[in-house]
Amino acid sequence: MLQGVTVAFRWPMMIGFAVLGLFLINELFPNQDRTEETTNIIHEYYPDIEPGFWHDLTAKIVNDPEACVPAMVRQIQGVLGEDWQRKLPVISYNGTVNPEQILPAVMLNRIPLGLRGFLLVAMLAAMMST
Repeated sequence: MLQGVTVAFRWPMMIGFAVLGLFLINELFPNQDRTEETTNIIHEYYPDIEPGFWHDLTAKIVNDPEACVPAMVRQIQGVLGEDWQRKLPVISYNGTVNPEQILPAVMLNRIPLGLRGFLLVAMLAAMMST
């Protein structure tokens, strides 16, 4: 019975994350054309990038922009604005929003630091117990 009661909190929590994700994406990208334009810029400089390595490349661009092509970083910043490092990880290989990156984006951008750690530990514990 305890397991049944505690599992009942999982779905409302994930629905809450989904709603927060919708608001976050709407705030980050009020103009959806920016995502496709950013993807085209990256494909211009990295034409041989495969979809499986897209997230690794965008993470590298965000975390170490000095190691990337400066002109590309300037173009991305021009398209996405000053907070481009917050927006780039959510963009997918196809020029849309990557749905698999919405939960991490919500955790990083909407959840306070202490609660973020607690939720991360809770999710890891749930994964390990499954």
